[in-house]
Parts: sequence; C-alpha cells; structure tokens
Amino acid sequence: LHTCFVCKKRGEDVRRCMIPACGKFYHGDCITGHAPTAPVHRGFRCSLHVCLACFIANPGNPAGSKGRLMRCVRCPVAYHATDVCLAAGCVVLSNNSIVCPNHFTARRGIKNHEHVNVSWCFVCTEGGSLLCCESCPAAFHRECLNIDMPKGSWYCNDCRAGKKPHYKDLLWVKVGRYRSEPRARCKTWLSTRLRLGC
Repeated sequence: LHTCFVCKKRGEDVRRCMIPACGKFYHGDCITGHAPTAPVHRGFRCSLHVCLACFIANPGNPAGSKGRLMRCVRCPVAYHATDVCLAAGCVVLSNNSIVCPNHFTARRGIKNHEHVNVSWCFVCTEGGSLLCCESCPAAFHRECLNIDMPKGSWYCNDCRAGKKPHYKDLLWVKVGRYRSEPRARCKTWLSTRLRLGC
C-alpha cells in the first residue's frame, strides 16, 4: 500500500506518476484537482513536472515542463526557479524544494502576520457587504459576481486557478475614492510575511 501525496491517506487505489524519477503516488480524485496534471499512456504525469505559473499563462506551451523546477514538499505544485515564475511567499528550502504559499498559516501574537482582505469590491470599488477570498486580499459584492452566497470558505477565480502574485510584480492599491495606482513591488509588500517564515 502507498500513501497519496495530496491527502496523505494510504490505499490500494493510489497510482504512481508515470515520470520514472518522480515516485509520487496519488488517488485519481486527488490529483485531477491540480491543473497541470496530464494523461500519459495508461497513467498520468503529475503536476510536479510543470511550472504552475507557465501553465496558467499558456497551458499549451511545452516550456512549462522544461528547465529547473522548484517543487513544493507538501503538495503537487512546482514553479520555475526564477522570480518570473516563483510565487511570492514561497519558502525556499533548497535549490529545488519549496513550501508554496498555499500552506501559509498566520501565527498568533505576531504583528502583521494574518490574512487580510480589502474593504472594497474588486469589481465596482465600492464598500459594503463583501464576499472575501480566503486565500488572497480580494473581496467582491455577491451581486457584482452574479453568484449566490456560498456556504463555508470561498476562493476567488484567480485563487481557484492557482494564480499567485510573483516577485517583482506591481501591486495595486486603492486609497479612499481615488484611482488605483501602483504602490509597491511584491517583494517589498510580502517582506514582512517572508521574514516571519510564512
């Protein structure tokens, strides 16, 4: 019996990734939730062999699986080892291992180390009763998205697709009723989180 790399449960129905050097096992339902996973012959190639940022930008581009990848040690997510692809907030463990920002947990009692959402809608820029993403600062009016109020945790479309801000990306901020303008590069904005070991 092998253990699924996603859910960490053992079972007879887990299958091995078809890439010979991989060695990771998965339940079919667990791995199909990770976008870069692709069918290969009678099996599959798991998402640890494709850069998630490149895949989101262009799913058909074969360059996503070429070059040195940094792989998360906790889930099947990988990025090219460059500031262009590596998601901001990754904790680098070695030259090919990371803990991706999906595993961020706020630490109690540490200033500026909690998840925050903006107080305005990303669509109409007005305040009010907002639906807040559990993974990023995004917030929306339910009416602006034209959806029913979800039960439990909710994630925006970008977070569900696996999109993350990258180092050196410009971040946009809205101050009062003024227009949005670039305020800081991502590395500066996330420096507090990174220093604290997110």
